[in-house]
Amino acid sequence: MFKTESYKKGILFSSGFNVVAKGLAFLQQLLIAYYFGAQDKTDIFFFTYNIILFSSSFFMNFTSSILIPENMRLRIQVGETVSMKFMNFFIWGYGIIGILVYGIFSIHPVYFFHLISSFDKIQIENSINIIRWCLPIFTLNFVTYILTDLLVSYKYFTMPMMANTINYTLGLLFIYFFHSQVGVSSVAQGLLIGYIINVIFLLYILRKKIKWNFFIFDIYHLKSISQNSFFSQVGYCVYLLALYIPQYIFSGFPPGVLSAINYAQKTVDIPAAFLVNQVVNVSGIKFNELCSLKESNKLQALYWKVFLFTVSVFLLLSLFLSSFSETIISILFKGGTLKHGIFDITVNMTKLLALYIPYALMYALFIKLFYAFQKVKYIFYVQAVTQILSIGVLFLLINKIGVSAYPFSRILPYMIVVNIFMVLIKKVDPIFPVKGGIFFINLINVIIILFLSCRVV
Repeated sequence: MFKTESYKKGILFSSGFNVVAKGLAFLQQLLIAYYFGAQDKTDIFFFTYNIILFSSSFFMNFTSSILIPENMRLRIQVGETVSMKFMNFFIWGYGIIGILVYGIFSIHPVYFFHLISSFDKIQIENSINIIRWCLPIFTLNFVTYILTDLLVSYKYFTMPMMANTINYTLGLLFIYFFHSQVGVSSVAQGLLIGYIINVIFLLYILRKKIKWNFFIFDIYHLKSISQNSFFSQVGYCVYLLALYIPQYIFSGFPPGVLSAINYAQKTVDIPAAFLVNQVVNVSGIKFNELCSLKESNKLQALYWKVFLFTVSVFLLLSLFLSSFSETIISILFKGGTLKHGIFDITVNMTKLLALYIPYALMYALFIKLFYAFQKVKYIFYVQAVTQILSIGVLFLLINKIGVSAYPFSRILPYMIVVNIFMVLIKKVDPIFPVKGGIFFINLINVIIILFLSCRVV
């Protein structure tokens, strides 16, 4: 049942599986909105879960951008056993770090969450069960990720989607059957059990199919990633800060606003996630392989083929989603318990956030390409510029246009940075072609974004 796949089949099958997983994820959002609406408890759940995902993504970025490329290089150039020893150090290390962080936050969760959010202590105390059920997900999330990413490097491309399907299915079941008994905590309980099942399942597949030995270690090759690790992770910390600051600010807004922003973000994320994440991840593995084999002509051809086709498709998708945002949100959420004001916020957020989709894709593909070239220092500087601009735009506009500042802080910096990447790629590889069509797509996006932004604000 579980077999390695070619890259073409990997994109096809994993994308199909991804449709199921992301569909379940979005259905989970709809059920949360239907049963619980947008209130202080949903705000605290989304804040807690998002912060956990942001924090654990620090380790996930390190895995995908540093560990997996180095693991593949060691496997191809040195040998299987050496790459296995290298990865084991981090698999065990991730687990230990996660347990320590969980233990620290469990000692006094009200204090820590009041410290990192704008919620008052009464709100936190009333929702303490939600927080306690969410906390273990921190550790399990990035342990699951390193195991699935490792399996993807062995061409088990559908493993991440299977893991997500298990999580979201249990989340849905728990919401449906236990929403009246335990409230919003039912979401966290379902996800937690899903993560536990995933870790056990993935460890079994690694042991059974790859013959993985989890008890051999080697720290000799850690030196080879030390410099790249520093630049990659420091740059990513700036990115996480740019994600965290809006959560902190909007947790201080009236109850339901943070949930409305989350519903809009998920609405925008779902159609893109059906294909974007899988195309980027599978293509990134191929970029790493071609760079290791020094086949630059094939790399150039593959990159632009993927880039131009997917950006064109998702440009059209973003314009459609933005233009019909009110109709879409009405169909998806009107039957639930969203209040009128919260509904309007969700529509306006969706209308603008949809225009971020093509830029997110361009940015992700450039990042994967630069990581394949192991030009982490360039990525560090570009990430820093992007997120500093994002934070600056948010603070500049928050007092003038309120919550609408958030989508502007996502869109405007990426409009600038994708053009910076196109200049930098010529420094990395002088013969790497830069297509004029990219500039045309940028110009069209700028015009449409400015037009629709005026309507929202």
